[in-house]
Amino acid sequence: MEGYPTITAVRNYLKRDGQIRIDLPDGYRVTDVKFQPDDPESISIDGRTVVIRVGHTMADISLSYAGSGHSGSIVFPQVQKLNNWNRLTFRAEAHGTNIFAFEIDENGVSRRADAYEIQQLTEQ
Repeated sequence: MEGYPTITAVRNYLKRDGQIRIDLPDGYRVTDVKFQPDDPESISIDGRTVVIRVGHTMADISLSYAGSGHSGSIVFPQVQKLNNWNRLTFRAEAHGTNIFAFEIDENGVSRRADAYEIQQLTEQ
């Protein structure tokens, strides 16, 4: 199935409800999200999780967060979503004070985090 040999990919293809999802660790909350250049169908923030519903795109995502007495921002540059059914998930794990390591999943297939030039900035 277009290079994604998983049941998840089949489900996503049939449902056609692709998204980009970003999950921060417990104890953090998302305070703002900017998505450029495309206009997504919707952006929802639920505590530590952001869900961006968008079709085919290549966009920069900027996320601001707060937690553990600190705040900061994360930039995901040039995130590619190549069709309207694709599901891309960034799962953050806390490493040190407000430094995150990311696991990336695309339709049930793990992707290398270093393929994305994720930029993190922390503030006090």
